[in-house]
Amino acid sequence: MPLDVIIIGAGLAGLVAAIALRRAGHGVLVLEKSAFATEIGAAINLSPNALLILAHLGFDLERARACRIRTTYLLRETDLAKLHAIPSPNPGNHTLHRVDLHRELLRLATDAGAEIRLATTVVRVDETGVVVLKGGTELRADLVVAADGVHSLAREYVLNGRPTKAVHSGLAAFRFLIDTETCRKDDFLRSLLDVTGPAAVNIIADKETAATEDPSMIRQIVCGELQNVAGVHPCSSTTVDDGEELKDAMMAEFSHFDPRLGRMVKLSSHVKRWPLYVHDPLPTWVRGRVVLIGDAAHPMLPFLGQGACQAIEDGAGLGLAFQDESQSVEVSLARFEALRKNRAARIQILSKVKESCDTPSVVVEELKPYLDAQAPEAPASLAERLTHARSYDLYASYSEIVGKN
Repeated sequence: MPLDVIIIGAGLAGLVAAIALRRAGHGVLVLEKSAFATEIGAAINLSPNALLILAHLGFDLERARACRIRTTYLLRETDLAKLHAIPSPNPGNHTLHRVDLHRELLRLATDAGAEIRLATTVVRVDETGVVVLKGGTELRADLVVAADGVHSLAREYVLNGRPTKAVHSGLAAFRFLIDTETCRKDDFLRSLLDVTGPAAVNIIADKETAATEDPSMIRQIVCGELQNVAGVHPCSSTTVDDGEELKDAMMAEFSHFDPRLGRMVKLSSHVKRWPLYVHDPLPTWVRGRVVLIGDAAHPMLPFLGQGACQAIEDGAGLGLAFQDESQSVEVSLARFEALRKNRAARIQILSKVKESCDTPSVVVEELKPYLDAQAPEAPASLAERLTHARSYDLYASYSEIVGKN
């Protein structure tokens, strides 16, 4: 029999889960606390592991204004000279604005027949499938998918008193977007677009701090109508900062970098700064009929560019695990964890490693409990980490798991 599924959260993980579960024949209700009145977000990286899934779901990259990334470059901070180049595998990485990605997923979810309720706040869940809304309304489902983000309400319930550790990394990330045309029209900035060409990710690291725990580095995505820039730096702030003064703060922090980068900061319309936290892998994602996915299950640092991709793998993985209606919810959830939990933990751990570094021995040790047939050895370098993340085929992995059972 088809299941009645409630998904908490209409972010990337929640919407992909809605599409995949509807395609598996289940009824889907998505509860989203926001009204989507002011959608926000910077650029999102989609690597082949996610692109494969989106193709299966009928996602239109052109409609979402995605731009293909052909190469990742490491650049010298003082003059942006090329130090190293890592070609993207076919079909290549793509980047797009989060708003465009979200809008296209929302269209696919509603076209598939998922019901989306906005401005609806969940205050409690339990393992029997009960979901309580603000105001006291109770809903019941055969499966509750908690895709409610890094500050997940459901995570504490699923862990049932087991501690989950989130430690401030000592780092924060400045982020901003700037129109490519703005750069092209500026005499000083125009040459910045030509450093690596129009389809590249540029990683610009301070050579003095790149291999330390407190690096200063800029990540620039040169692609499409918008330039996406993130600047990671040592910072003890635990709040999200917003304001015009952050432009001056970012220019001061990276004043020893090529001056064209400072000019780009000055011309940007808006700079924000987010603190970066390190999260340990969770011991479980499941309690009864409740399952965590996306940032609720595995929030991660940005250094592997896999946050959105792992959310997409989660959502599609649920659709695979629940495509056999003869299986119980418990069996399907166990299959889902077998498919996703070790894989996501490896990516979560590897995402802590700075892009300019080889994989430290302490991280190799941390990975050991999560190595399996898909990953018998820890990736040693940036190139190996990227290959491990990007070359994964969710559908082939699921077939292997089903074959073993």
